[in-house]
Order: sequence, then structure tokens, then C-alpha cells
Amino acid sequence: MTLGERQYTNYREIKDALENKIKKDAIDIKYTTRFTRTMFLIGGLALLLLIIGLKFQK
Repeated sequence: MTLGERQYTNYREIKDALENKIKKDAIDIKYTTRFTRTMFLIGGLALLLLIIGLKFQK
């Protein structure tokens, strides 16, 4: 289950309640989603290719 901190005004209370109900080792808190990480990777590669392309243009 993914809970967004900006989606809920009471995110901290929900997180604390879940942590108290579930074993501590079972909770994995991720600050980005798979989509966000993929977009950062694609953007980084595109930027790298752009920089390489501009170097060869001269």
C-alpha cells in the first residue's frame, strides 16, 4: 500500500497507527514511486544524450 504524504492532512497519524499495528520490519517507506524513478532515469539519459550531441555539433 502506498500513502502519499501530500495526499493526506493526517499522514503522520495514519503512519503512526499503521506502524503500531504492523511489525516494524514489514513497513518499507519509499519517498518516490517506480514511475517517478523511471522518469528521472529517462530524463537523465535524455539530458546526457543532449549534452553529448551538443559537444559533437561544434
